[in-house]
Amino acid sequence: MRASRRSPAVWFLVIAAVAFVLRLIHLLQSHHNDPLFLSPQMDSLYHHQWALAIAAGREFIADAFFRAPLYPYFLGLLYKLFGANLMVVRIIQALIGSAGCGLVYLLARRLFEKPQASSHRQQASSESAARIAGFVLAAYPLAIWFDGELLLEGLLTFLVLLGFVLLLRSRDADRQWWLPGLMFGLAAIARP
Repeated sequence: MRASRRSPAVWFLVIAAVAFVLRLIHLLQSHHNDPLFLSPQMDSLYHHQWALAIAAGREFIADAFFRAPLYPYFLGLLYKLFGANLMVVRIIQALIGSAGCGLVYLLARRLFEKPQASSHRQQASSESAARIAGFVLAAYPLAIWFDGELLLEGLLTFLVLLGFVLLLRSRDADRQWWLPGLMFGLAAIARP
């Protein structure tokens, strides 16, 4: 029984590790082959400039925000901690995206869970479906690409997934409704 309790945590880590390796391979290939890897463009450039201003303590926008502020503030915090090192930022985003893949597994596991009366075969089937869901996101090319760009989608996806996992946990166990509310609130200020 004790090993089965650890199983979801182990599978979370396995899925997240596979996702991170795939994202790291993408980052290393992009760094080597993309001449614009260290020169953000368009939306990425806007986020980068805004984050540089935040890290330096300067005002970037005097009026209402044109874009949602969470991602530039997140990026600004990373710049403050690690300098404007785009590779470090992308690696941290790859870690966040990889954790999101593990969250898909946990979410699918809870959603596909059968009642106690179910057969062992049905439980194994739902566990397999949850693992497949996690690995599909881990290998999904657009998710890998977005986790390597200075764009908000990776952070937003992580916050929404974490919100849903916490929502199911709150419903079933601890009733700490403020945790999923916090995640969904952060997601709301991550997306314009």
